[in-house]
Amino acid sequence: MMMMTSNLPNPASLPSSSKKVVAPSAKQAKAMSLSHSEVLHVVASEVDNDEDQQPEVPEAEVAVKVQINESWNQYSSYLVRQQKAKAQQDIQELWMTFQKQRDNVKLRDGLVMHYIHLVRYAVSRLPLNLPSSISTDDLMSFGTIGLLEAVKRFDPSRGLKFETYATNRIRGEIIDQLRSQDWVPRGVRKRNKLLMEAIATLEVDLGRNPTEAEIAAALGVTKVKLQAILAESTQLLLSLDEQLGSDSDGSSLSLLDTVADKVTLHPEAQLENGDTRLRLAESINALPEREKLLIALYYQENMTLREIGDIINVSESRVCQLHAQALLRLRQKLSKLMVN
Repeated sequence: MMMMTSNLPNPASLPSSSKKVVAPSAKQAKAMSLSHSEVLHVVASEVDNDEDQQPEVPEAEVAVKVQINESWNQYSSYLVRQQKAKAQQDIQELWMTFQKQRDNVKLRDGLVMHYIHLVRYAVSRLPLNLPSSISTDDLMSFGTIGLLEAVKRFDPSRGLKFETYATNRIRGEIIDQLRSQDWVPRGVRKRNKLLMEAIATLEVDLGRNPTEAEIAAALGVTKVKLQAILAESTQLLLSLDEQLGSDSDGSSLSLLDTVADKVTLHPEAQLENGDTRLRLAESINALPEREKLLIALYYQENMTLREIGDIINVSESRVCQLHAQALLRLRQKLSKLMVN
């Protein structure tokens, strides 16, 4: 018994790492008794719990951030108010200076540029049923003229806001300019519009084209008055740039696009015409020299038969015979080429 115990190692002689025996934790002990899939499930749940446990921000820090945001918003609002006050002071000083120097173009232009947004506002408030020939740039030009007149005539001493005064002047100038470009009187335009509306309404109600008596009854006029309105309507001018809608490709279709072009040939006709010209040139080159010269002098130089006779030293009657002979040869050559 003594000999068996003497063979055991002395604890003092063991390495220091072997002296401590660390007991497994509860989680480790539990993991030792789990299967591989159960271990993976436990690890995944622990990771999720670690992600859910976000560090909480102290309430004092949140309050400081809120206070900083409020202070910044207040400071931004203060800067905006300061800028508006400075701009208002500058424009008032500009008005005071302009009142003393009405002929100063630089001051006048400065006021116009400051209030140019009123022109854009007035143009945006206009009705949309304007002629297609009138562009937005035209309306802006008309409105700028009205703004210029408003700056010239405005008197700040009356206590009226310039924006109110200028808006009415700008709108009025735009309408006056639009009316000045229309040669048809307003009454004629109005009667024509009522006529078109009455005809459209009767076509829908009756399901057919209305008669003159029905149109006159709808308008409340006599047949004689209706014929006068119809005569006025036929004298209205139409703009070729007026938009009629869109074609199959979605592009805009104007009245000009519907007018037949009798000058420009169709591509196929152009090809045939070019081919005919080429064959005619070949036939002319095949003529005798004297007949070729006669054709050139008569058709290109526009010379008379007598003048051509003086050049080629023959009589006028002989020139006429040569001309007829040349045309006959050309007709025969062209006929052969066409057949071939």
